[in-house]
Amino acid sequence: MNAISIEDIYQEILDGKRSNFPYYVWSEGDKNLFARRVTKYLIEYVLKWNADDIKKGWDGKLIKKYKLGGMIAIVYNSSPYAMLNDLYPGQFKEWELKFTPTNFWTKESALEALRWTIEEKEQLSTEQLRNVYSQKWLVKHKLSSPCYLLFRSSPFNMLNELYPGRFKEWEMKFTPSNFWTRETALEALRWTIEEKEQLSTEQLLQVYSEKWLKKHHLNTPCCKYWGCSPFAMLNTLYPEKYKEWELKNVPSNFWTKEKAIEALRWTIEEKEKLSSEQIKKVYNIAWMKKKRLITPLMQYWNLSPYAMINELYPNRFKEWEFSVVPRNFWTKKTGLQALKWTIEEKEQLTEQELLQVYNIQWLSKNRLLTPLQKFWGNPYTMLNDLYPNRFKEWELQKVSPGFWTKERGLEALRWTIEEKEQLSDEQLLRVYDIEWMKKHRISMPVYEYWSNNPFLMLHELYPERFPREIMKTYNSLRNWLNSFIKTREFTEALELVWNYGFETKESFVFAHEKSEEVIQFVYWIKGAGYAQSHFNEKENKTEWYCTLSKCHPFVLKIKELGWKASKKPLIVKYS
Repeated sequence: MNAISIEDIYQEILDGKRSNFPYYVWSEGDKNLFARRVTKYLIEYVLKWNADDIKKGWDGKLIKKYKLGGMIAIVYNSSPYAMLNDLYPGQFKEWELKFTPTNFWTKESALEALRWTIEEKEQLSTEQLRNVYSQKWLVKHKLSSPCYLLFRSSPFNMLNELYPGRFKEWEMKFTPSNFWTRETALEALRWTIEEKEQLSTEQLLQVYSEKWLKKHHLNTPCCKYWGCSPFAMLNTLYPEKYKEWELKNVPSNFWTKEKAIEALRWTIEEKEKLSSEQIKKVYNIAWMKKKRLITPLMQYWNLSPYAMINELYPNRFKEWEFSVVPRNFWTKKTGLQALKWTIEEKEQLTEQELLQVYNIQWLSKNRLLTPLQKFWGNPYTMLNDLYPNRFKEWELQKVSPGFWTKERGLEALRWTIEEKEQLSDEQLLRVYDIEWMKKHRISMPVYEYWSNNPFLMLHELYPERFPREIMKTYNSLRNWLNSFIKTREFTEALELVWNYGFETKESFVFAHEKSEEVIQFVYWIKGAGYAQSHFNEKENKTEWYCTLSKCHPFVLKIKELGWKASKKPLIVKYS
């Protein structure tokens, strides 16, 4: 054997120069080595086959044709696969060859062959497997025989035995003829939505379409039983749970004006259950897009959300009430019209209520901030444009920063006293205090310019009518009177002044013949002048008196109780 190689001997056999191999070749210890060399020579040099050629053509008939029947019988017990595997260990699986031995297939070997083909040879992902796995695919990979013999010709039964419960038959791109029934289709749809994809309502509405059904291999039953209508199929599974317009895609020519109005009504009243205020906040083009109503809005209402909702609820809303209005909607005229309607019709505010609430926050709440900023820049200017000179700016609950000056404060006080309230001095002093100032929205200048003392402000406005000396301590005089009223001395003082008090042009005067009565009165009444004497020439006697400012709280109180100078004064002239 050293003189000629086994390959040369084999070539001579193939050429007809030899009838067979030397008798000792297949009985020596290195027979497997020789056999491998001969096999390699046949496949790679004679046949020049690649791996696919081997899988398609390698069998016992071919081996005999190429004069190796004796070798395979002696060395490999007549097994073409053993012969091939000896040359290429592990490179080929027995089921990949053209023929497998009789009784080769068992359930175990079939499942191992399927597993190996999927996971190692093809390395298929779950999704790829769903898309390719079929009877045709099994034939291609030489697995149709065990499927027929052991799994009743059902590719899915075979796959399910390998991966129990991992797949549903309807997930496969290819299903058997007559697989689909109406009930199977609905169960497949339910399982896909609820178990496989676990879709929320919103997610389902976002993705559910003909394309989605196709992706999940459900378009065949949809067309077979529901006329290719994804909504009809979904509605059979979940009756009345969804409206067709909620889906991301609706059929061509689905929308009519009537259907669009009903869709808007249902969305507002039944699905979202929106109050009027909530509608105003959310209703706009973005909301219509989200609710799948943008197509009819564009088709029938020229992309005007207000036109559509006004057709649904005629005159229930004004366009300016919504959080979003069209570009260039606001004009000065529209702004005033909106303000008037809000005050008089929507809110039905009295003047007092209007002054209480009207400010920039109120305008913002009522969607009037944009015209305010565009045309007036100041809430009062806008209001005054609507109701010229009907209100003063200081009457509003809030005024603009830097509004108050000393002069403006005095003018506001004068207008409130003389024009708005039309108070006499006595009426004014009965009500005038810081609370009254707050009520009339003029407390801020008191704080800024008169040390929070409203009586000093009053004196500056009317210096002759309200003396500084009295006004300076007017609060303490009021407090004194409130305490004095509760005493016995108040009753006694009333008895005295009822008969001996009178008024001059400038003052209130208490006069008496007895000096001790006048002194007692001065002692009782805080802020009273000194006790003084005067000789009455007509009566030829001396009389005593003291004076009080006509603004004094005690004087105002006795007038309130009904006091009037009812007799001729004893004293004719006082200096």
